[in-house]
Amino acid sequence: MNKLSKYAACLAAMALLTAACSKDDSDSSSSSGDPKKPTLAIPNSNTAARYDVAQDGGALDFVEFPANGTFIVGERSMGYVDVKDGKCTPQDNNTYLLEGWGTVAVKLTEAGDGYLLDVTPNGSSTVTVPVTLKKASMTDGESRKLCNRWDLKSIRLQMRILTNRFDREYTQDQQDQMQTEVVDFLKSSIPENIQSAMGVDFNDIIDINSLIQSDGFYTQYTLTTLGTLVVKGMNDNRKVGTWAWTDSKKAAISATLPYEETFEAKVSYRGEQLCIAPKIKVLEDMMGQFGSIAQLAFSWELDMYCDKKE
Repeated sequence: MNKLSKYAACLAAMALLTAACSKDDSDSSSSSGDPKKPTLAIPNSNTAARYDVAQDGGALDFVEFPANGTFIVGERSMGYVDVKDGKCTPQDNNTYLLEGWGTVAVKLTEAGDGYLLDVTPNGSSTVTVPVTLKKASMTDGESRKLCNRWDLKSIRLQMRILTNRFDREYTQDQQDQMQTEVVDFLKSSIPENIQSAMGVDFNDIIDINSLIQSDGFYTQYTLTTLGTLVVKGMNDNRKVGTWAWTDSKKAAISATLPYEETFEAKVSYRGEQLCIAPKIKVLEDMMGQFGSIAQLAFSWELDMYCDKKE
């Protein structure tokens, strides 16, 4: 055997030896058992997270931390979800102090493949419930700008009849003034012969009090990057649902609320204020009835200006 053949045989022997050692290492590793499966991570206090209760029955529906120092709790009550919210203070060991409500601790299941909440409402004992985690889905700049709590500051109503225009803004406690001025505008803008032919009292058609008390007219809006919407009406009742953008320009939203109620609105800004232009069925019915009776060139728009809750 020449030198070249001996060198090739030596390399082949070394390759076989290396393969055998690798096989022994592999067999040794497999014989020691599978490596420990990685566990789930628990979002920290700076991460928006919603925990939906994964079982029927019980008083708790969900707990949400919008990552802005607040909390939202949904409690099941008489077939609907009651909403509590407020300031949230992180504690040690993934525990949160919910102002005026109690404490919530987030932990993993023993197998590390799911989430649990240790829930301790004020004055009650601790209950552990399985939950599913939902993370923020709307994290772009426009969504983050919109996702806050907004409190109604003023109402702006614009109308046009023939060449006459009405454009005035009111606070919530000026609804009587709003009623009077809207009716006065209608009377002054419609020729007397048409008013006589209509034979109606404008106060019977345009009822600002009914508008303000109706579904769709809300005095507070809370939106989160997890798609949660909480609204409050004049009677202080709160509803919780889900919201989403309805156009690519992020200038309109739609929401689903309890009892199949839908909420749609255009959104824009006036300085630091949020402008919400909602579709309100009661107002649309009022204006539709008026327009059909008067048979005039008629248009209207309602804007609600809201301040951000600091």
